[in-house]
Amino acid sequence: MSSSVAAANVSDLLGIVNLPYVVDTFDKLDKFRNTPELWQSLADGALKQGLFVADITGYGPCGRATTTPVRTIKDAKNTNFRIAEAPVNTATYKAWGLKFTVMPWPDVPQALQTGVITGLDHTAIVCNITKKFTIANNFTELDYAQGLFVHLINNRWFNKLPQDLQEILLAAITEESESSRALTRLQYDDQMSKAQKEGVEFIKLSDNDINQLKKMAEPVLQDWSKKIGPEYLAKGRAGLGS
Repeated sequence: MSSSVAAANVSDLLGIVNLPYVVDTFDKLDKFRNTPELWQSLADGALKQGLFVADITGYGPCGRATTTPVRTIKDAKNTNFRIAEAPVNTATYKAWGLKFTVMPWPDVPQALQTGVITGLDHTAIVCNITKKFTIANNFTELDYAQGLFVHLINNRWFNKLPQDLQEILLAAITEESESSRALTRLQYDDQMSKAQKEGVEFIKLSDNDINQLKKMAEPVLQDWSKKIGPEYLAKGRAGLGS
């Protein structure tokens, strides 16, 4: 399983699920997965690399955990965000004009404690489970993407399996992935509730700020459309209402 932020390092086309404000809600994720003309292109998106996408699951909407509240775009300018080692995230944060540090996940706790970073881009589920809220106890709900696991299978290995085992494997992955996506919705509500009880403040940006972020990110989508395929990205945005 590859995180969606890292999946674009495998194949540009897989970056579609990490682009800002495209597959950005639970409902859009389900629609994307259950629309064959959208899903199949992603499933085949890494065939040149000898892999195929068997399914996809999630770990909630992306936002920003910060040591001081970030209520506006202007507030965010004063924060140094940790982002993943991923091309879409880097391009997005550059487009937003924000200070960021690309950092491996294991380095985050010490960097937060020492003030090397004062925020991180991730999901509320992950931030609460991994105790990041003990230091960065504010969470701005950007909801610009879903944190996802892309389930990759080695095509050569898969083709060596007997057909009956191929069918059993894919059926099991499909069934469990659908169940996992449904459970992630419940997990999100549960982890948010637990975090709020521990004093974490959840902050929503104004509609004007969200619209401004979308406008600022548009060049990222236009640039990545060339890598993903303009027709595919346009079809995805239209089909999902993004």
